[in-house]
Amino acid sequence: TVVVGFVLITLLAAALSCREGGLVSLTLVTDRFQKTEKPSVILITVLSYYFSVILFKYGMDKVITQLETEKNLVLNWPEWIFWSFVPIGAGCMILHLIEYCLDVCFGNKNDKEGK
Repeated sequence: TVVVGFVLITLLAAALSCREGGLVSLTLVTDRFQKTEKPSVILITVLSYYFSVILFKYGMDKVITQLETEKNLVLNWPEWIFWSFVPIGAGCMILHLIEYCLDVCFGNKNDKEGK
């Protein structure tokens, strides 16, 4: 059950990091050339989006297979409850990735930072 808590916290923290653009972004090129910021954000968003969709798909597959199994031995809860945190976290990541990409592409990022 401790592992499940860490999975939940990690996925929700990753989703919050996506909101601020903090996941998997290499700013070495974009800091030197401002024209490459939008294309690199779009590329990173697309790649992260595909990863999150795959994570969501396999998480849902695991939840569906766990619906037929017995309960957890420690808490006596169904196993699918614990595995449901994976697609929930992946769904949050997808939403925040799209939100950040739209903010950068349409200039809303500067409005949020107060610039």
